[in-house]
Amino acid sequence: MALFLGFACNDADEIDDLGDDASEDDTQALTASNGLVGEYFDNVDFTNKKLTRTDANVNFNWNSSAPASGMGSNTFSIRWTGKVMPQYSETYRFYVYSDDKAKLWVNGQLVVSDTSNGGNSEKSGTIALQAGQKYDIKLEYSDNSGTATVRLRWSSASRSKVTIPSSALFTGADTEEPPTDPEDPPTDPGDPTTPPPSGSGPSIAGCPMFPADNPWNQDISTAAVDSRSAAYINYIMANGADYMHPDFGSYAGYGIPYVVVPGTQTKVPMTFDYDEESDPGPYPIPQNAPIENGANSTGDRHILVVDKDNCKLYETWDTHYVGPGWHAGAGAIFDLTSNALRPAGWTSADAAGLPILPGLVRYEEAVTAGEIKHALRFTVAKTQRAYVHPARHWASTITDPNAPPMGLRLRLKASYDISGYTGASRVILTALKKYGMILADNGSNWFVSGTSNPSFDDNNLNQLKNVPGTAFEVVASGPITKP
Repeated sequence: MALFLGFACNDADEIDDLGDDASEDDTQALTASNGLVGEYFDNVDFTNKKLTRTDANVNFNWNSSAPASGMGSNTFSIRWTGKVMPQYSETYRFYVYSDDKAKLWVNGQLVVSDTSNGGNSEKSGTIALQAGQKYDIKLEYSDNSGTATVRLRWSSASRSKVTIPSSALFTGADTEEPPTDPEDPPTDPGDPTTPPPSGSGPSIAGCPMFPADNPWNQDISTAAVDSRSAAYINYIMANGADYMHPDFGSYAGYGIPYVVVPGTQTKVPMTFDYDEESDPGPYPIPQNAPIENGANSTGDRHILVVDKDNCKLYETWDTHYVGPGWHAGAGAIFDLTSNALRPAGWTSADAAGLPILPGLVRYEEAVTAGEIKHALRFTVAKTQRAYVHPARHWASTITDPNAPPMGLRLRLKASYDISGYTGASRVILTALKKYGMILADNGSNWFVSGTSNPSFDDNNLNQLKNVPGTAFEVVASGPITKP
């Protein structure tokens, strides 16, 4: 079969008004197996096949023309089939922009269904995918009248919304691995953007989520219990709720969002209320960066940004766009390849002076991978005016020695039976036994932090609300620093 490029085929106009890169560079370094098999029918019901060919991707605007010779311009249908292979183990959102009807299946699951007749529209849906695995993909499109347009795009936490490149699409003709996606930066074994090998510490967008021996990533399942463990737990229980609570889920208003940007993202000026304890700008924060609880919210208004090419993490608190940059209460920059801490006594975007992102429950870990390899972030209602390693800052006037200091690390007791828990809840509880959770801010008792994802099963996460605070113990953390 010949290999047709979706944006040039049949003298069709490339769709260039939808606001993203159309992957023109995808014409480079393709193999014979790249692309999707397109079956072209001279009827709207996938009958009277006229043509079978390989299309590099799906990015067509035929206007009022026929998609191929011997076919009508207003009543035709096309079925594309093949394989799609993601680069990241994440939840992907697939978008179909079409005029008229379209349906998309990925891995046998109906992800998009647009049954509208006439007029351009875009529908989308999500599915969790594993990096390096090829999944069946099928797109059916029909044009009933007027102009004809169809485009297939995707996005994820680590990739912006683009036409799915042909380097990620396969006809199924062979099993060769694809060349590197030309849209993504090259990697090599000495490049920090190279994903860590299997079995190493957590990662994000090809960067390590701090070194494997970072405090967030340490196995504390056999660490000694703190001598004041019972006193700390009793104090927490006496000053707020008694049960664990997942502060994240499928609803976008729950959880702390983050965004991944390339190293070319424009850096903008920053101002801070606590500038003496903030890392100065500029920061690569897009104007449309997601803000915790939404752009019009009150509260913490955190923004978290990962620069995937330089493996830097930028975090801000109480963040407001002022054009051309941002104003925030505080801001911190972390090198994801380093164990360096904030200066002693400094805050960050979190009260404890710690990074936020490494302590969040992420869908791609809790569900897609089925394993969390780091400690989690949590809050309690009242804390002590003190901190312990790795925290660097306190946020309280309470001097009661029974009150928990910032940075205190708790662990789910080995004796706590989790055999009755399922899915993501069991993955989270397993991580809490091995890595524990670190007190990072004042808030509601036993609230464990995570990111929102529409694919989270809230009913499953609700199992966590049955875990009592008394199921935890405090791990010995070293000396307490007090002002």
